[in-house]
Amino acid sequence: MIGRHHISKLSRRGSRRLDVRVSSLRNPRPLCDRKGLQNGFKPKELTSYKHNKFYTMKSFSSWPRKVVLASGNAGKLREISSWLAPLGTEVLLQSTYEVPTVAETGVSFLENALIKARHCARHTGLASLADDSGLCVSFLQREPGVRSARYAGPEATDVQNVAKLLQALEKATPSHRAAYFWCSLVWVREAGDPTPLVAEGQLRGHITEVIQGSDGFGYDPVFCPVGFDKTLAQMSLSQKNQVSHRGMALRKLCAQMCALSEDM
Repeated sequence: MIGRHHISKLSRRGSRRLDVRVSSLRNPRPLCDRKGLQNGFKPKELTSYKHNKFYTMKSFSSWPRKVVLASGNAGKLREISSWLAPLGTEVLLQSTYEVPTVAETGVSFLENALIKARHCARHTGLASLADDSGLCVSFLQREPGVRSARYAGPEATDVQNVAKLLQALEKATPSHRAAYFWCSLVWVREAGDPTPLVAEGQLRGHITEVIQGSDGFGYDPVFCPVGFDKTLAQMSLSQKNQVSHRGMALRKLCAQMCALSEDM
């Protein structure tokens, strides 16, 4: 067995990989490749036993088997589940527990994520995960920002938000269409958790002039990442997970969960 001080020592060595596996005939646990998560491995690779060194952690049995997502967004549920399901964690929407919505009064994505995570944990009594993310366009003084889901109004649909965005950028030149997605993820073990896990990710790109693609949600049909010639809505879920802001944040979150599983 390897202790936390060994984990810290190993994780600081850039040339070493820290792999964590728990072997049990009755209740096998999947492989968690901490270094791989940080460097962009796909979720399915978490179950690939191709590396030479493995370490057993008895405390891995305390890994949360269930977490409530502080959201009613089915698109977010699908993306987050694709990362946590291989680790044996079931993700449920807060509507399953009839959790009421909470006012997002923060001025930053992180503040709002914390508000939602603690609110959800308080009502369910379970570990909760909150995602607050949005689109920031420099030409619009970083709007829609934290109001991304409500850009066209409190009850606005994705279609309405995208339409308002395209209208706001109608006279913008190509060089003024630069934008980025930001995601703040917060995991709390309980409502009063003094040390929540926090992970963030950013994806740069530009806003297209027309809608392209039918997959994804939110502003995906008009956001083209740097280095690609297609929008997020034209990508498969696995490809989007590799490059998206939420995928980056989830990769970091999973790495933290692996390293700190003894405390969970």
